[in-house]
Parts: sequence; C-alpha cells; structure tokens
Amino acid sequence: VSTQSTGKLEEEKDLVCSFNLSLLQVIREYQNLHGLKHDDYQRYRQYCTRRLQRLYKGLKFLHGAKKFSNKKITPEMYCKDPRYLMITLIRAERAWAYALDLKQFANTEPRKQSHLVAKLKKAVIYAEELEGTCVSLKCDPSTQLEAKAYTHYMRGMLNFEKANWQRCLVAFTSAQKIYSKLADAVEEGGMYREKCE
Repeated sequence: VSTQSTGKLEEEKDLVCSFNLSLLQVIREYQNLHGLKHDDYQRYRQYCTRRLQRLYKGLKFLHGAKKFSNKKITPEMYCKDPRYLMITLIRAERAWAYALDLKQFANTEPRKQSHLVAKLKKAVIYAEELEGTCVSLKCDPSTQLEAKAYTHYMRGMLNFEKANWQRCLVAFTSAQKIYSKLADAVEEGGMYREKCE
C-alpha cells in the first residue's frame, strides 16, 4: 500500500507545470480579429471551430477517422504541451459565441432560448474545467486568477439568461473583483480595467 501511495505522490510532483497564459489577452485578440468588433458571433464561432480543428491536427489529438470517439485530455497531456489548455479555452469560447448568436433569435423563436441556455451551460463546464486544470497544474497565479474570473463571468452570463438575478450579481461581482485585483497588480492593467467596466 505504501509503495502505491508514494508512486502517486511522485506522479503528482511530475505534473506540476508552470504555464503563464494570459487568457484575457488571447480571448480579446481572437474576438477582435474574428468578428466581434461587429457583433458577428456566428463568424467568431466558425473561427473557433476552425481553430479547434487546427489544434487537434497539430497535436495529433484526432477523434477517429470514421466513427467519432470522444477523447479526454489527461493531466499528462496538459504538461506535455500547453496548447491543450487552448483547446479547453476555445471550446468554452465557441459555446459562448454560439449562445450569443442564438440570443439574436431568442425573442422570435422560444425554442432558441432553451438552446441558448444549454450552450451557456456547456461554456460554464468548459470554463470550470479550464479553472480546475490551471489550479491542479499549479500554473502561474495570474493565470489561475484569470481562469477563475473567466469562470465567474460565464456563470454570470448563464444566470442572467436563466433570470437568476442574485446568482448573476454574485458571479459578475466576483469576476469584477478579480479583474480589478489583476489590474492593480500588473503594470499594463488597462485590459483588465476595461473588462471591469
């Protein structure tokens, strides 16, 4: 029993990876270059899909030639290449963009509202996965805080669409506090201050 527990501890020590990924900067760059300057969520969602395909191919993380088999990203994969973190981030962004694309039609077609909520739930799941991965891999503290703020923002969006006003307020306030702390801690905190507003 003791040899198994020491083996697990050695594996966990090996999985400590120090990544410094500026999530907000990456998200802003992708959004501004691919459609969100003009509120074109469909174009941004299509970009996210193409970006995911390029990442899958570059990492040889393919899901089967003929029949789809859902592959999970393991902690070892995250340590091997930081682009696996980008997969989780872009999956969340794609689901978020799809939800906001559906929001344009939600007033005229009631079924779109339930589809919109489902996509936001998926975005929250991916954001939570990203946050959990950043914490478990012991990434840079600023990366962990950005992932936490991103998760709170996605939860706020979901609760806003579900009309859970109290939870929405708590989530958005938490995200705003984290972004304001990051803005004070970093010399070039303008992008965090913009997000606070």
